Amino acid sequence: MLSAFIRLRNQILVFLACSLFFVFLALRLAVPINLTAVDIGRHVKNGELIVKGEKDLLFKNYYSFTSPEYPFINHHWLFGVLAYMIWKAWDFAGVQCVYIALCLLGLFFFLRAALLRGHGAVVFLCVSLALPLLWDRREIRPEGLSIFLMGLYFYVLTKLSLGQIRPGWAFILLPFMQVVWVNSHIFFFMGPLLAALFLWEGAARNCSVCVRHLLPLLLILLLVNLINPSGLAGALTPLNIFKGFGYRLAENQNVFFMIRRFTNPTYFYFLFTVLFLFLGIGLACFRRESKVNWPFIILSFFIALAGIKAIRLMMPFGFFFVVMGSFFWGQVEGKVTPRLQTTIRPWIFVVAIMIGAANFVFFTQPALGVGQIRRGFHDDAH
Repeated sequence: MLSAFIRLRNQILVFLACSLFFVFLALRLAVPINLTAVDIGRHVKNGELIVKGEKDLLFKNYYSFTSPEYPFINHHWLFGVLAYMIWKAWDFAGVQCVYIALCLLGLFFFLRAALLRGHGAVVFLCVSLALPLLWDRREIRPEGLSIFLMGLYFYVLTKLSLGQIRPGWAFILLPFMQVVWVNSHIFFFMGPLLAALFLWEGAARNCSVCVRHLLPLLLILLLVNLINPSGLAGALTPLNIFKGFGYRLAENQNVFFMIRRFTNPTYFYFLFTVLFLFLGIGLACFRRESKVNWPFIILSFFIALAGIKAIRLMMPFGFFFVVMGSFFWGQVEGKVTPRLQTTIRPWIFVVAIMIGAANFVFFTQPALGVGQIRRGFHDDAH
């Protein structure tokens, strides 16, 4: 009787925390669009021109007055087409709603993947801590699609590595989504990278079934990256994306550079979450030789260093923090006695909800709404 009550209590706490955090994220992402300061208008126009048969957009510096013939690999052309189709049907409000939905779905898949490897209390604590980073990039950009796909890949690969889905589903779904990804956003390299890390993790667990499935899947994901208008050059674009800028973009600057020039609390909060993640890694691995941890340690260092190097990557770090923080802090929680775990888990849930609510109140936004900007609204900038 008591165990049934505890299970019901935990289910209610999980549902409450989950609903609250998703509402918080949706509200913070719902900021009116200032078309004079963001890129979504260009993406929609790109999509319109491509649909009408303008192929130069795929290979040339189309909008340049002085160098229109300069070669350019348009690695996000499909996002423009999708944005244009949504805009044509539902205007900018529809485009923004789809962007918010993609971010929410990304969080859903990362959260589900985290729950497969850790207890709900620790998972929701990590979600509550990550919230200010999850809504850091309110502007509608192609990385919204990447956030969704990274979450989807992590969830499917976790299920596959744990033997909870049929391999055929992964072999159908992920290569198809990889074709979409390689034509929509520069983060497409994360698909094969995640497959490689899960392959490494499966080999570390001596899981021959995982290796047998994940190795061919990795090779397929690498090959389908060639299915883009620029072929091999398009597949190798991530290696050259930061080259050739004629001026410094704020979003590509490192967090310490931005801290010296702007008083944005998100930068300090990002560094706090990085330290929290590394503390969890240290405590989880203390006096423990675990080959299984190394793939996720490498992933954690990669996404943390990426966020430090370019502030535009703090938001993706936040989504990965949900699952990586849960993975390592879940191991820390697992080192205490079962009786103590039963005692502290409800309190962790309560603390998670309180932190999430505090973050929602502290990190304010100037306006709420979807669609184009209304007169008198000024968005906060990095």
